[in-house]
Amino acid sequence: MPPPYIPDERRTLRRIFFVSSMILLATMVWALWDEAVSRRPWVNYQVTFNTLEYRQVKTELEAARKRIESPEAQRTLEELKTQLSVAEDALKGPDYAAAVAERDRRERALAEANQTLQFTRSELDEAYYFYDKARHEKRDVSRTKATVDRLEKQAADLLPGIEAAQAAADKAAEKVRALEKQRAAVEAKLEEVTAEVRALERRLEAIRLRPLEVKQVVVDGLQLNEFEQPILRVDRCETCHLGIDRGGFEAAEQPFRTHPNRLAIFGKHPVIQLGCTGCHEGQGTALEVALAHRPKKYWERPMLKAEMTEATCLRCHRGQSEWVVAAPAPAGGAPPAPGEAQAAEGKPASLLDLAPALSRGMALLETLGCFGCHNIRGYETAEKVGPDLTRIRAKVQPAWLVRWIQKPEAYLPHTRMPSFGLSEKEATAIAAYLLKHSEPAPRAAGSYAPAVPAARGREIFQQVGCYACHQLRGPDGEPQPSTFFAQVARDFAPDLSGLASKVSGPEWLFAWLKDPKAFRPTTPMPSLRLSDAEASALTNFLLTLGKREAAPPALLAALGKPELIEEGRRLIGKRGCFGCHEIRGFEKAEKIAPDLSNYGNKRLLELFFGDATQIPETWEDYTFWKLQQPDIYATERIEQIMPNFRLNDDQVKALRTYLKSFSAEPAPHRRFLRALSDAEQAVEAGRRLVRKYNCVGCHVVEGKGGDIRVRFASPAAAPPPLTLRNGLLSEGEKVQAPWLNEFLIQPTPIRPWLTVRMPTFGFASNEVTGLVGYFNGQAGLPFPTPLTYIGPLDGSLVAAGRKLASKDYFDCFSCHQQGERKPEGPSEGWAPDLALARRRLRPEWMVKWITDPQKVQPGTKMPNFYPGGPDDILGGDEKRQIQALVEFILSLGR
Repeated sequence: MPPPYIPDERRTLRRIFFVSSMILLATMVWALWDEAVSRRPWVNYQVTFNTLEYRQVKTELEAARKRIESPEAQRTLEELKTQLSVAEDALKGPDYAAAVAERDRRERALAEANQTLQFTRSELDEAYYFYDKARHEKRDVSRTKATVDRLEKQAADLLPGIEAAQAAADKAAEKVRALEKQRAAVEAKLEEVTAEVRALERRLEAIRLRPLEVKQVVVDGLQLNEFEQPILRVDRCETCHLGIDRGGFEAAEQPFRTHPNRLAIFGKHPVIQLGCTGCHEGQGTALEVALAHRPKKYWERPMLKAEMTEATCLRCHRGQSEWVVAAPAPAGGAPPAPGEAQAAEGKPASLLDLAPALSRGMALLETLGCFGCHNIRGYETAEKVGPDLTRIRAKVQPAWLVRWIQKPEAYLPHTRMPSFGLSEKEATAIAAYLLKHSEPAPRAAGSYAPAVPAARGREIFQQVGCYACHQLRGPDGEPQPSTFFAQVARDFAPDLSGLASKVSGPEWLFAWLKDPKAFRPTTPMPSLRLSDAEASALTNFLLTLGKREAAPPALLAALGKPELIEEGRRLIGKRGCFGCHEIRGFEKAEKIAPDLSNYGNKRLLELFFGDATQIPETWEDYTFWKLQQPDIYATERIEQIMPNFRLNDDQVKALRTYLKSFSAEPAPHRRFLRALSDAEQAVEAGRRLVRKYNCVGCHVVEGKGGDIRVRFASPAAAPPPLTLRNGLLSEGEKVQAPWLNEFLIQPTPIRPWLTVRMPTFGFASNEVTGLVGYFNGQAGLPFPTPLTYIGPLDGSLVAAGRKLASKDYFDCFSCHQQGERKPEGPSEGWAPDLALARRRLRPEWMVKWITDPQKVQPGTKMPNFYPGGPDDILGGDEKRQIQALVEFILSLGR
């Protein structure tokens, strides 16, 4: 009998085995679930997307089948089937059978002739071998040579027959093809009618058979290490984002939604070559949402969201400041995305701004002058954005200067000058230093006349173009429409509503209006070539705006105290005022703020959050609040001296986007870099000059601006547009480069009856060259642009053109000025003197303009004469008539 303890041991072993089996089974189930579900969530995404796409394609297929089943489509199909039957019956007749038999016979004959030639050449190769062998062995070669000669002659005699057989075979085959052509054409039409259905059926089958798999893109060279060696970047984003480069999923839920501006972006940036993380960052190798999208605290490359993705444009598009493109038309029958339909319908393509926040952030940084305090790569030679303060005593009243330094936004709500949060004592100290170290102003060129009526000054302010840059807002303080203001929410030039409370007196203001650059050589303020009377009137008008207040004696006494002046010197050095302004005593001072050249790559441990525990510890949140409320990270021990620029949320986000692009990393491999051509570099440099001098205040440039036009009763009385996007008007294509060069240096009236004036900006020579290059680059002209050559004119064409321009035909001089002789009627309908055209206009542009002026400049008052030219001149040949008009106009300027 077994020991009594054995049954208990067996039961224990059974229990252990059972528990172990259950644990093993549970582990196996968990492992399978974890592998299939937890570690492969993308499988469900792909199944869901395939179902979604299958339903969509099936719906499209049903609609396509309904279109084919419509009575009209069925009639077309029946007609084609009838035509196909007729074509096939024709191929069953004796003519086709005879043609096919003849073709086959000719092809056989050709094959036999070629075979005979090949056999003969084989025998020739053998005979030549024996001939060559006998020759090398010094034996008699006469017999073998005779064989070689015979076979060569035999082969040569066969060639004409083969060529004839080839020609006969080709002719017979062409006859068969001609008989089959009708059937092939009908079959092609049948395929065209059913092509959409068959394509959709193929798509359905492809979706049904599509495997569930990880989709991976490997990008080599987009990122380099510190030794400038390529780093492989692996992207698996399309494993889940399956509709990202497909049209038709614009309204789908994520992760299946189509990428915004799909055609414009992926047309130049295909996913298969560049992946996704090159622009969006994030963990490209991850296959789970949390790992791919949601940043951990110390990730070096967290995913960028919303406008932040624009920051990576500058990784490859270096030196570019705008990303405006025409919306491309969908290709290959793909359904258009919103915004693409217009281009698909053949209408003028709408414009897409692919990086509006980045462009705006760049403009903000350059307008606010962040490089005055910070070193920023690319801005080492940038000009200071603030006015020269070396002659401030002659310009402003002391009491105003103190108020301005303490709280600039109280005087100009939209000024670029930031708020430093200074006390009245600190502002007084800074003013004391500036006034103490101020130099005397140069004497005015001219004589100020106090008696000239201010009312005349108001008229001049309205007429000559002051409103292009300055505003008179009045008590409500609301900004007027301005292209510059719309981009950076700052006035280009000061609002003059309270000028009387600011300036020192009429003498300084008169001198400034007469010649701004004499007082401040770097000012963007141009000369309007005012006479003494005009400058006096304008001075008297401007001094009616605001209220002059005398400085308190106590303030004047304080401003002269040496200790206060010394305190002002210390404060200017601490606050970095010299970063934006020229100030005596600080010519060699160093910038006071950190270098921002690699700010976009700053890690969290490099960012100081101070006591602001409410701010999430991310680069984006830190930068947002640093820009919007710079002192938020101040502590009892650490002062924050960055001033407040009074930025709203949109401005902060735009500036943050640009700051994110600041990187000291090596540039990507050259195959990823978008190198700008010489012409494109000229355009980019010109855009900065256009912004620097606010050309858009008067003119429409690249489809933007012309703000001053609202001040004139008629568009004809306002400054003309210069370049239109999506149009043919282009100043570079229109005018000759030498004339434009001279005009920018010394403007001469083109429309002398206008009251508005093209100012004299006093451009530096490189700025003139830059603006001419900008307009030529905008026009797509070669770089450098060749000079326009006007050769000898055709006398007969000149005579024909004179006749066309006469009163009997087009009556050109009823609108165009002739020397000093003005046209009749109101000035709104007048046009420039045609005698200027020879030196001013490009002949090829003149042809385009006369052919269709409304197409070149929509809304112009220049009438369209063509088509519809007279039949009795040059035989009614309109092209020659247009050329005749051009030659006649060119003859006027000789």
